[in-house]
Amino acid sequence: MQIEELNRLFPNKILPYEYPKPYPNKDFNPTLVKAIVLGCDPSNFSNNGETSQLETVFGIEGVGKDGRYFTGILKNLNEVGLTLTDIYVQNLCRNYFYKETKKNDIWYDAAAHWRKTLNEELNQLGIPQSVPVFLTAEELYRALVNEKHTARQCKEFYQTPELIPIEPSENYLERPLVPLFRGGAGYYNLKNWENYRNRIVELLDNSKN
Repeated sequence: MQIEELNRLFPNKILPYEYPKPYPNKDFNPTLVKAIVLGCDPSNFSNNGETSQLETVFGIEGVGKDGRYFTGILKNLNEVGLTLTDIYVQNLCRNYFYKETKKNDIWYDAAAHWRKTLNEELNQLGIPQSVPVFLTAEELYRALVNEKHTARQCKEFYQTPELIPIEPSENYLERPLVPLFRGGAGYYNLKNWENYRNRIVELLDNSKN
């Protein structure tokens, strides 16, 4: 979606900045991807209350590189045996908003418009349908499940690992979804959830087959 279209749908809600690029954005081989890592959007106010523009999602590399955004996620990825060379990272909503996700009253409406774009991108890139999509925030979970899914509290997944993955038939991306939340003041650190971590490792192993 282009900024012009977003401004028409959501006037005075969208910042006029270039979208961050996915990671990696060069030398990409879809057959090497073991997991897709999904963020909400690039909105941030980390530059003394102003938006810091990022060259890549989560500021992983390039202009605006900032370890604060991805460090916690990467630690959880390392816990299940993944590194930066094993993943494809993208945001559901690619544009910058005037408000951060949790304070953004139009975020879910915008996300509904971006779902198709993300689905088409992942298919066009040729990333196998069996590769799981890691959801880094509750908002992604709420935005991507469909009416076939029984809604859960976030902590239920961690307490009952058998609930993952969220089946392709139960979500708009039509791929296995796995909550891998980064918030909660350390609550969702995989070091605290051995059974959940082991379940993710099992899913990753099975996705190779």
